[in-house]
Amino acid sequence: MSSPVHLRAQRIVWGSFLLVVGLLFGAGQIWVSQYQGATYKCMVDGPFSPDAEVSERSGIVVGSAALWPLGRACAWARADGEGTVTTYSGRWPRTLAALGLTLGGLALAVAPAKRRGQPDPHSSH
Repeated sequence: MSSPVHLRAQRIVWGSFLLVVGLLFGAGQIWVSQYQGATYKCMVDGPFSPDAEVSERSGIVVGSAALWPLGRACAWARADGEGTVTTYSGRWPRTLAALGLTLGGLALAVAPAKRRGQPDPHSSH
């Protein structure tokens, strides 16, 4: 049987591991979407919008990092001249996976360890 100190150490190690994996996974998604420049990636890879102006001239799109969902945001000049339309390259399942790993790891690392079947020593019962 493991001691409470050993269980706590295991939780901190695994929680920290999951936290780092989640942060690296999220950072990797943003890095891949920005590689060679966000605006360039918008022009070449999109995502495109049917409402956007289609032209080879510069200045019709501005790319930037997007945090929700993780990836790239492309602000396209509208074809009708009425402002811009923004599209996102990120995918929700990947964003939620990164968020889940990060929050799950954080919760595991900071939550107090309690063995099953053992009364909580801080309880008033």
